[in-house]
Amino acid sequence: KGTNDDIHEGKMTLLVQYALTHADDTQKQILEKTLGDITASDQECDAVRDILLRTGAKEYADSRSLWHEQQAIAALEDESTVELAFNTFLRELTEYVTKRQS
Repeated sequence: KGTNDDIHEGKMTLLVQYALTHADDTQKQILEKTLGDITASDQECDAVRDILLRTGAKEYADSRSLWHEQQAIAALEDESTVELAFNTFLRELTEYVTKRQS
């Protein structure tokens, strides 16, 4: 999947939602103009990614991801609730899902 696909599709990801609520007026205009525009250029998509960084959206999404990962691992701490082999699989899956690059 290309790095611009979510921008072109206008997906309302956690990153986008956070950025829209924390962006200044100029940043909001750029987001609203570019998100969902299938013809948006690489430069316009780069501007969106820059806004995601500047508004703290990426940092926020990363922190939420880490929190969910920690919650999942904590839930698996009680190995008596899940068969050991399945527990190991779930731990590995949790790590894979949270560490993978899109």
